Amino acid sequence: RIAMRLITALDLSYSATKSLDLYATPGPGPRPVVVVLHGMNETRDLWTPFATAVAHGGAVVLNVEYRVDELARPGGLEDAACALRFARARAPAYGGDPARITLFGISAGAVYGALVALAGDEFADDCATRGVSALPAAFVGVAGPYDPTLVASDPRRALRQTDPGRYDELDPFTRLGGNPHLRVLLLHGADDAAVPLEASSQFYQALTDAGYAATLTLLEGYGHELP
Repeated sequence: RIAMRLITALDLSYSATKSLDLYATPGPGPRPVVVVLHGMNETRDLWTPFATAVAHGGAVVLNVEYRVDELARPGGLEDAACALRFARARAPAYGGDPARITLFGISAGAVYGALVALAGDEFADDCATRGVSALPAAFVGVAGPYDPTLVASDPRRALRQTDPGRYDELDPFTRLGGNPHLRVLLLHGADDAAVPLEASSQFYQALTDAGYAATLTLLEGYGHELP
């Protein structure tokens, strides 16, 4: 079977300082849209194979570069929200359905993803696209340290004492209740030594208790990674 050639649009500016790559199969839509947030100490280039594979599966995929190194600051949240607004406004030109946007994040990207999936309209900053919602229809989080207290190296931990307001802003549990129709899939490796499974199981329980349609899937034989 010969893979269909993808339409690619690289280095699209979605804010004053950040860009993303877009991949889509040719032909009319509407097809689902997926926005990808990489993990800490990664760049979007590492996730190009994943993004193109999902695009070949029939989605319009936006692979995002963002301020992941600012986990203790709101820069990454602003970037992720801007990327979602860009997706909602621009993906239809490539056959994307603005009503079917999934936000995907791994590790630190899952934390940003959870926050923005629940409360994206609260973050605006210097988006290239304005006047549209930053809330996705679905969120997929892989191995996210959603609770800042569960990982000793998490830079958000110190904020609990020094800046409680900022700590709450970066804690997904404080955003529960936002975007009530959000569908959530949490994935976590059974052998993850970097982020304990408890991080996903606690967040899953909190989501279901708050009435969200959520699923938690354990990845047997995997660590802090995506199969």
